[in-house]
Amino acid sequence: MGTVGTRELARALRALGATVSESGAELEVAVGDGPTVVLRPVTRSVLSAGRAADVAHSVAEQGAGAPVIIADKIPGPAREVLTKAGVGWFDRRGHVRVHAAGLLIDAEVAVAPAKAPRATFPSGRTGVGAAVALLMAASLTDSGDWRSVAPTTTELADLAGVAVSGASAALKSFRVLGYLNGDGSPVVPDLFWATVEHWKPRWISLAQPIDADTKLTATLGANFDDLAQAGWCLAGDGAAAAWHAPIVGGDVGVRQWYVPSSDVLDTLRWTLGEASPGERPAAHVAVAPTPLVCRRRVDRGVGAPVEPLVATGLDLALDQARGHETLEQWEPIDGHRVW
Repeated sequence: MGTVGTRELARALRALGATVSESGAELEVAVGDGPTVVLRPVTRSVLSAGRAADVAHSVAEQGAGAPVIIADKIPGPAREVLTKAGVGWFDRRGHVRVHAAGLLIDAEVAVAPAKAPRATFPSGRTGVGAAVALLMAASLTDSGDWRSVAPTTTELADLAGVAVSGASAALKSFRVLGYLNGDGSPVVPDLFWATVEHWKPRWISLAQPIDADTKLTATLGANFDDLAQAGWCLAGDGAAAAWHAPIVGGDVGVRQWYVPSSDVLDTLRWTLGEASPGERPAAHVAVAPTPLVCRRRVDRGVGAPVEPLVATGLDLALDQARGHETLEQWEPIDGHRVW
């Protein structure tokens, strides 16, 4: 039986008068006396025009059958990109386009109300942690052999600091949403951009630098010299510079830091004070969106541990002014691109 999106596509095509039979993950479709065409449904998240181009390129090289992209929302520019690339699409809000040898369907369709809630991105740090763990594995230089780098469910739960049952449920949701390939590897960049929507650090501006008092950093477990332990790490533009991302303008500004817990953050606020309005802050600090960030810090030779490559990409993606431009230009030399 296919995914929910595949079944919805089959219903939509039948509503338009097509004969449809499901064969595993594929659909066999015919209209009238026309030839039977094999369609290969591919579920993705909401698509921008740029991401649609990436998806069109990637699906053209995978498997047999004519690909049809299924997404909750496919905006007009993304539809145009897919159409020009000869890739079919199904916007679950009510429009389907299929163009294959001997078959052309391009029509509005009535969308039946869902009988059960659709799968959604797992909430809280469970979903973010599981996603980041998968993306981190995919970003490793030797990730071409997925089995050699893939975390087990237990390892994933431990890295993300969540229950094994929660990690297992998150993986099931990712699979239903189309964010995992058959071998369990993440579909990129889709899982990355879905994670961006749930990557929500809450930054606090401090009046004094966070790393100047060695006694304080030792007391609060910064662990600057022991990367095997959880600890503080550079984030944002400072981390991007350390990873050699093409920062637009080249100014990394005030340092940003991730810390492992709200207790550490609160102590820093009380001890170092918050910057007053109009005052240039000495540092920005936030609790890492997932404990994984502070457990997998990296030495990039900049005098302080740096957040993982994937976390840096997620931080940049939140910068609407220049982050997307930076990510589009960035081809990491010490890992694989997952955005």
